[in-house]
Amino acid sequence: MKNLKKVFLAFVMAFAILAVTACSGSEINNVDEDFLEAGYHQYTYKNSIAVNFDLDKRLIQAQSTENAEPTVDKVSTTSMFIPVDRMSLELRALILAEYDIEDKAFTNLTPFTLEEDVDLKVIDGMDYNVYVYGDFETLEDDSIDSKTAVIIEFPSEEYLREVLEVSQVIQAQLEGKVEEDHINGSLLLLVPSNRMTHYDDIVSIFNQSEKE
Repeated sequence: MKNLKKVFLAFVMAFAILAVTACSGSEINNVDEDFLEAGYHQYTYKNSIAVNFDLDKRLIQAQSTENAEPTVDKVSTTSMFIPVDRMSLELRALILAEYDIEDKAFTNLTPFTLEEDVDLKVIDGMDYNVYVYGDFETLEDDSIDSKTAVIIEFPSEEYLREVLEVSQVIQAQLEGKVEEDHINGSLLLLVPSNRMTHYDDIVSIFNQSEKE
């Protein structure tokens, strides 16, 4: 049986985005430095779906009652965070499916249906951090041209590679793009669909530390 562990990233704050002053892993540190030098600001997203997931509790519920349905979390209405929330629902459902616990939230709250018989080899919990790098320019007509990069920091590159293999949400986000452009060690880059004007620059900054 997989190692059962409680995962907590931080206290729950729905749609909370808090400025942070430091990062832990060397990969995110390097990428952080490159984005800050390019004029971006860094924020962290407290994903309530990942924060609230407690596999130990779900297994105890499954043993003691037939009602082991996880709390249904509301998916963010902010476009940059919708893929993150949907990925979280998908991974939660896949993890629970391995223990024969049905989680209907992913199918109910997204346009996807959970894949059946997915064999998870690395993923055994929801353990990742989400960072946002943002910048903007004021155009001649006084409108705002925003630049946004969403970076998910996984515990390992192996974990990230398995997410790429099993997640319909992430596969849809990277459709038509060069997958390796969005991978830097254990980091995964997502560029919101409404921020694609600066896509090439964002990808270049994200991969700068790999080229040095």
